[in-house]
Amino acid sequence: MNKFLGTIRASLNSQTAGVRETWQRLGRIDLAARPVILTIIISHVLTVSGFELGRIDKEPLLVLAIALMAEVLFWASYLTFYAIQIWLKASWVSVFARVNTIVASHLVRIFALEYAYLQFGLTEELGISERVLGDITVVVILLVGIAYIQLVLQELGTQEFELAAAKEGLTEQGRISKISAETADQLLRAKAQQTLGEQLTALTQYLKSAKSPKATRISSEIRELIQNKVRPLSADLWNQLDAFEAQTGMKPKSRKTRLPRRIFPATDFRAATIFVLAGLNIFVTAPGLSDWEFALMFGLVMLSFPVLGKVLGLLYPKSASHPLAIGALLTGLLALVAWLPSIFVLLTNSETHPGLRVLSFTSTSVILFVSIAVAIWSAFKRERLEYLDQIKLLNQQRARQLALLDQAVWVARRHWSYLVHGTVQGALTVALSRLQLAEKITPELVAQVLSDVERAKSALEGNQEFGQQWATVLPQISQTWDGVCELKHEISASANRVLEENPAASTCVTEIVKELVSNAFRHGKANQVSIQISLDEIGDLYLVSTNNGLSVAEDRLQGIGSEMFDELTSSWSWRNTPKGPRLKAVVPVSTSPRVSQATS
Repeated sequence: MNKFLGTIRASLNSQTAGVRETWQRLGRIDLAARPVILTIIISHVLTVSGFELGRIDKEPLLVLAIALMAEVLFWASYLTFYAIQIWLKASWVSVFARVNTIVASHLVRIFALEYAYLQFGLTEELGISERVLGDITVVVILLVGIAYIQLVLQELGTQEFELAAAKEGLTEQGRISKISAETADQLLRAKAQQTLGEQLTALTQYLKSAKSPKATRISSEIRELIQNKVRPLSADLWNQLDAFEAQTGMKPKSRKTRLPRRIFPATDFRAATIFVLAGLNIFVTAPGLSDWEFALMFGLVMLSFPVLGKVLGLLYPKSASHPLAIGALLTGLLALVAWLPSIFVLLTNSETHPGLRVLSFTSTSVILFVSIAVAIWSAFKRERLEYLDQIKLLNQQRARQLALLDQAVWVARRHWSYLVHGTVQGALTVALSRLQLAEKITPELVAQVLSDVERAKSALEGNQEFGQQWATVLPQISQTWDGVCELKHEISASANRVLEENPAASTCVTEIVKELVSNAFRHGKANQVSIQISLDEIGDLYLVSTNNGLSVAEDRLQGIGSEMFDELTSSWSWRNTPKGPRLKAVVPVSTSPRVSQATS
């Protein structure tokens, strides 16, 4: 019982949400838009040809003249109510104003037609009751149809704009990422040479040219270099490229919304939707041209339309698509075939009720018009979903390019910080130590100090290799943690080849593995870490790490290497499993030799 009540409640909530969504969409209708005006005009033409001329079978020119007069009154009322709608700014009032603009204008038109017919002797009494139901259903269908079509048009236009932005952003991001490592390396090299190069050159020249160099001067200059230049520079290099990483905002040109390119009749021919939108109006029009007995029988026959339409849709090749014009024509033909039983009933009863002959033609026109409109609407929705998929894919590709940029900049920073803090400072410290330990200056000592200074100078000018050969990385990490935390690893042959050929990727993976082992032991008390590395479908490195340590609380994840993972991977996730904490990460691999070799 509770399950049944829950189902009823869920159904009611769904229906309520649908009504609320439709109401909200009604509030977004632009009553001055060309599609709205065109749709109203078409509906009025169909109404005049299908109802007015079918119901009044005398003096057709007078009927058309009266219809034209009523049309003028309709648009005068429409403009008046539209002005009121613009004046009312509140959203809930605005919805009522929009509905009232169309409904009230149509009521003015109905009254004008019926009053004129009565005055000119075309009818014996006001026929408002005979036609108001049909005309109002047209209004409701018109409102809902316009609301949905306009919303789809707006969403499609937005998604076209977003797709253009994503494409242009990806192109620009690719260009930036392609030169990022080389540019980053050049920027940091220039910074290091600007800061240290001149003084190292001056010191080298002094050692070469001075006949009796003074130990105090040499020591003072080297000590000043280490304390005032080298140490601050090694920290400064890490923050040197922040502006370089800032991305330029793209402003793509706005694109005009266009019609869909192709129609798939098997899916875009929606017989049930056509029946709901067009069938109700045709059904309530029938009593005014015949009687309710025939109208009820005709309504039963009309039910064959969605059934036959469904069968025709299933029989049509599902993958077949056609250009817009041909697809719309074929969709209309499917609708026409499904509507044939209803046409047959109208024509066979037209001798008893002459107005049904005209209804057979106008109802067919309505069915064709609505079927083509629904097909285009369906095609819009399909293309909108395709756009969303493309945008998602492009954003993933752009995220990968950003990850490559972060990765390249991180490696360049690490390279030059290591170079300055390690090689340069180490060489100068050795030179200073020689001078401090020596009892006196000798030619041999000067030569040794000169060699140390030149080694520091050449480190800034030459292509010093950063990192180590991939084949030695994991064994060295295992040896470091031997007896404390065991490192097991499984690397596919293709991943191993990429790591051997791509210094930037191997440097990033090396740092990630070091961080994972360290975190597993320090935060989880693990004594065993397992690493698996393979290539994903686009050639990036897919890394999975597990350990037998304690679970890590979600609030502790931030700071446990997360900043480094953000910079070196395109995506990563961490979760606690029954077998221990598990990390999955994707390390992007650049296909450009410049990017992968810039830091070597």
